[in-house]
Amino acid sequence: MSRRISIAVLACALATFVAVSVYSVQLWIGQRHVPALGWLLLASDALVLWIGLGYVRFRLREAREAERKAASAAGAGHLADMRGAGAAAATHDLGPGAAPLRG
Repeated sequence: MSRRISIAVLACALATFVAVSVYSVQLWIGQRHVPALGWLLLASDALVLWIGLGYVRFRLREAREAERKAASAAGAGHLADMRGAGAAAATHDLGPGAAPLRG
């Protein structure tokens, strides 16, 4: 849940950043003059927006993968981790030619 909140806060901050940039551009259009610093601001805003959207997409993908792992681990129960020495015992595989455990 905290991932979703942090992603929502980040998305809102990015939307606010874009809104302020659009407002500045509208003011410059109204004055019919874009200062040199304004062009630099537009270029840096585009870069920050590109990086910010990429980070939001990364966090969303990370959150989906975490939910998917949690769901698969909950469905598998105690057999979720099939690595290590206990994996053979957990799957009742005692080796080649051995009969499976019954009971």
